Amino acid sequence: MLRWHPPHVATLSFMHFAPAAALILGACAGQKADAAYTPRVAHPAYVAGGPVVCIDEAHNNAHTADGLYRPLAELLVKDGFRIRRVKSNLFHGLSDECKVFVSVNAAGGRTYRVFGLNLPTRSREHRHESAFAPAEIDRIQSWVRDGGSLLLVADHYPYGSAASALAHALGVDMSGGLTEASNVDSADPRDHSRLSYSRENGLLRDHPITNGRSPNERVRRVVTFTGQSVASDAGVALLVLGDSAVDYMRSGSTLEGRSAAGRAQCVALELGKGRVVVMAEAAALTAQIDDRGHRFGMQLPGNDNQQFALNTVRWLARTF
Repeated sequence: MLRWHPPHVATLSFMHFAPAAALILGACAGQKADAAYTPRVAHPAYVAGGPVVCIDEAHNNAHTADGLYRPLAELLVKDGFRIRRVKSNLFHGLSDECKVFVSVNAAGGRTYRVFGLNLPTRSREHRHESAFAPAEIDRIQSWVRDGGSLLLVADHYPYGSAASALAHALGVDMSGGLTEASNVDSADPRDHSRLSYSRENGLLRDHPITNGRSPNERVRRVVTFTGQSVASDAGVALLVLGDSAVDYMRSGSTLEGRSAAGRAQCVALELGKGRVVVMAEAAALTAQIDDRGHRFGMQLPGNDNQQFALNTVRWLARTF
């Protein structure tokens, strides 16, 4: 997620795009997990010793279990799940203990670390390249078909591009751009970064994930924060983009807008014996705060993002 306001024109010169792109690539430096977020789960799915959720940290992930996705990890622990951090590649597949594999904002290229610090190398120019090697994609696809469950979260450029090969193998198309629409949730008319999906506006669709296990777990409203768009003929769109939706895509030296109507920001599907959820925006499933004190994610009042996150992982884990 990045708080960026694309201009409302179809085509822009790359001069306009470059500052936004630079800001996107460095966005995580100004964002961190919200330490004030304290998850509470009224009726945990598991008392203790629940299924293992494995969180990817092997693909230059911008969001990890001890970083920007720490709030989700803490929420899942409160729900009785066990968390494992995956720090090695997937050439040999996933551990048998992994019930759900979560990969968030994986990136291409190589990131060099010295004493735990990311160095600002030229590798960042390649972060749009596939984060997953062909052999890893084959392993993940086979694992899902054999009964595994995957939550793949890929945000705006460059993360959608980096995850697109894996998504395509699972039957999901990623735009790889930046998405805005008029179903905004903001007092600032210039802020098109907060998209609202609700029962009232018809953009939040019925599914076991949005309905939950009981009326108390029924999701009524989800808010996302920019992101990209996705589509799948085999899946069910949970967060549907309306007629006003636009994908802003880089094309040579210009940034071009194209209609994203009918696409989505979240799809769920079954593949063989397994289950997949692809989310096109990362901040909606965590709790973050930026350097200016702006909060965004599950901790904001008036949305059901936390319940949506719980229901998503529970569905993947076959809790219901």
